[in-house]
Amino acid sequence: FPVTISHGPVGTGKSLLASLIPKAIDGPKVQVDKVYTDDLKTRADVNKKLVRPETFDRLFEVAQQSQSYTIFDECVIDEKVHRDAVLNAMDAMRGRGLIIFTTNKFNNFMEAVVSRSTELHVSALSPQMFLPRAKYILNAEGVDIPDTALLNALAATQAIRQDNRLYYGTLTSHYTYRDWET
Repeated sequence: FPVTISHGPVGTGKSLLASLIPKAIDGPKVQVDKVYTDDLKTRADVNKKLVRPETFDRLFEVAQQSQSYTIFDECVIDEKVHRDAVLNAMDAMRGRGLIIFTTNKFNNFMEAVVSRSTELHVSALSPQMFLPRAKYILNAEGVDIPDTALLNALAATQAIRQDNRLYYGTLTSHYTYRDWET
């Protein structure tokens, strides 16, 4: 499918993942267009931001890439976005470009958009899954903390909110690992 909907809770890495997909396909210097819901007030806005004429594809390459990439970050498709124009844009770009939607509100996407898309649910990492990354970061800083203490800190962070960004805050907190052992 030329459209992906990356969805899940706040802070799980949807936008980061969306930016990495084009790089994985076409390399680190890939050209990506970013679109925000506020950019799409009219049908003309939708066409300008999401659709490229077929003639262009017959005559030119997009920055020597295999396809074009549009990331529609923190997307909310509602009446303000001219849903039918978005559907037409998705159909027009089929096979010529990849559109990646990121959203915290997947249930608000209409069925016609979902049926034209690949759904990718992005969950928060468990403390056990984040542990190797946490150890790598702390070791790079010359900090050695026992796994059990670090897991306690990460579990306490997860209990606050399942948000991967909070783990990084825990690693930079002013507490010592002795505080995490309790």
